[in-house]
Amino acid sequence: MINHYAYFDTLSLVSRLQKQLGEVAQLEIHLFSYLACLLSLYKGRSVTEWGYQFAITKQQTYPFSPDLDSAIRHLIYVGKLNITDQYVNLSDIGQKEYEFMNTLLQYSDREQFLDGSCSSLLSLPVGIIRDALYQDPNIKGSLELSQSRRLLTETGLENLYEQFAALSSTIGVEIEDLMVPATVWLTYLSQIQNSN
Repeated sequence: MINHYAYFDTLSLVSRLQKQLGEVAQLEIHLFSYLACLLSLYKGRSVTEWGYQFAITKQQTYPFSPDLDSAIRHLIYVGKLNITDQYVNLSDIGQKEYEFMNTLLQYSDREQFLDGSCSSLLSLPVGIIRDALYQDPNIKGSLELSQSRRLLTETGLENLYEQFAALSSTIGVEIEDLMVPATVWLTYLSQIQNSN
């Protein structure tokens, strides 16, 4: 069974990302969904409210969600996503489905996080966003140890919450445009990478 949040998020992210990137690499769906999940944590939501989990594996060295992967495969199979090589874009029927689902109350709250995530592309290139996310304390430890593990577990959230506390004291947690905290945090992570 397809996770309905992952299904909606895939449609939403591809709709947004294809406007900025043209074709969307499947791994970018995972990356920007992970960033959106982090933005929901920044706004005080719990990890479980996101509706699906992420992991780092030896095969997938980026934030990977099996639920997103299943949703992507299903949307390709039913013709709502077109695929060329490893790149996807919404078909006309996929765009119509996204527009319909976007009117449903159960998904309306997610849009601010998905939008904030994708809007970070207005300030930073996708390569910098990807490399910055690799400095996320949850991801960096797994990559350094070449371990497969779930991301955003209770033990992995402490450093993240410390970073978010510093971020919110600087720019405020109540800021409406989530592109701002996303961009500031990604820039901070990018600077960590550059100093190493």
